[in-house]
Amino acid sequence: MGIVQGVTEFLPISSSGHLVILQNLFGMTEPQVFLDVMLHVGTLSAVFVVFRRDIAELARAGFQMIRTRTPGAASSERMLLAIIVGSVPTALIGFLFADQFERLFSSMLSAGIGLILTGFLLKATQRQTQENMVRAMDGASGITVRQAGLIGTIQGLAIIPGISRSGSTIAVALLLGVPRETAARFSFLLSIPAILGALLLEGKDVFSAAGSGIGNMPAILAGTVIASGVGIVSLVLLLRIVRRGRLSMFAYYCWLLGALAIIGGILKG
Repeated sequence: MGIVQGVTEFLPISSSGHLVILQNLFGMTEPQVFLDVMLHVGTLSAVFVVFRRDIAELARAGFQMIRTRTPGAASSERMLLAIIVGSVPTALIGFLFADQFERLFSSMLSAGIGLILTGFLLKATQRQTQENMVRAMDGASGITVRQAGLIGTIQGLAIIPGISRSGSTIAVALLLGVPRETAARFSFLLSIPAILGALLLEGKDVFSAAGSGIGNMPAILAGTVIASGVGIVSLVLLLRIVRRGRLSMFAYYCWLLGALAIIGGILKG
């Protein structure tokens, strides 16, 4: 599961969808809250490793904005502002609808439908106009407040199993005309407050689940470390794929796995 989390958290094929399918295959009838959170901690550490320079720049930009009490024109300050704006709809959706979406995490059918939808979204990026494709080669352009809000909304909806967070946010950013390099960077930097927020939101459940999972702690820690290592490799790979404009090729995998999950869900009843 650590390997699956590390690969699927960053490749646009939905880590939640894969974990739901895998847990069903392993006979895990109850949500593995502590295990899922620890696996996400592992992949979150991969983001910190790969984007350590960007994160340092954002930290400096934050201190600068606090000191001047106004956002500046520097690219790092504009990126930080976009992340703040994008995090608002994500937080609202997670806070208001987390319980409703959590019920879907035991359903292979729901995960399959989510994967099918992710496939269509990824395929849509192939239809970018030539103008957008040329503009996407320029990684210097920023993200507007409107674009950040829309991408943050999509990230919030990605709590649904089968909807890839990385795939949906990068795809929507590309369809909005955001340059490839900026779209990928923004997607993963935007994931940091989202994952940290989810950890805080599930804090009570995490601690209670941790207490019952002490006996499995060595295995859980092993999965976390594996998720981190595999996540670094997957993240670097996806960045290269996005730069080459090949994001849509993952649509076929999502459709295939989604169809198999739907069939499995129907047969399971």
